Amino acid sequence: MWLSVEHDKEWAAKINNVNQNARVEIFHVHPNHFPWTDEFGDGAYSDLMNYVEFPSKFGKFDFILIDGRARKDCLVKAYELVKDRGVVVLHDATREYYSKSFKLYTYQVLFEGHRQDGSGLWVGSKGINIEDMMDVNKHKKLWQLYNKVGKVLGCKIAFHFGFEI
Repeated sequence: MWLSVEHDKEWAAKINNVNQNARVEIFHVHPNHFPWTDEFGDGAYSDLMNYVEFPSKFGKFDFILIDGRARKDCLVKAYELVKDRGVVVLHDATREYYSKSFKLYTYQVLFEGHRQDGSGLWVGSKGINIEDMMDVNKHKKLWQLYNKVGKVLGCKIAFHFGFEI
């Protein structure tokens, strides 16, 4: 089962309309406050408290992907919600203000991006070495190629990580 928690009502409705998989549930959780009050424009915990806390209703998770608002707070909450041998992935991870939350995780790897606005991908776990799940050096080389091609073409390209959890 996959759960998606969305703060944007229109986006949640749009992806809900195209979702044809009964094992995927999409939830809209209205922000507590808008406009965002944090200095980075990402949304402070107080702006999105219900959004950050919503997944707690469902217990522990094997995999958590963070690609939304209040990311540093979502990383902290993900640490509480991910199983010991689970994995957390953060999209657009090279923004400096996320790095404090990375320290919670025993095992982690950062795949640097080419954009100045915080691209990159971070993978972390509290109980399983990332290198035991995937060939990190191979994936870093693939990630570099992905970024070079994307930069040259000026487009986004799908990238697949093969995790063994």
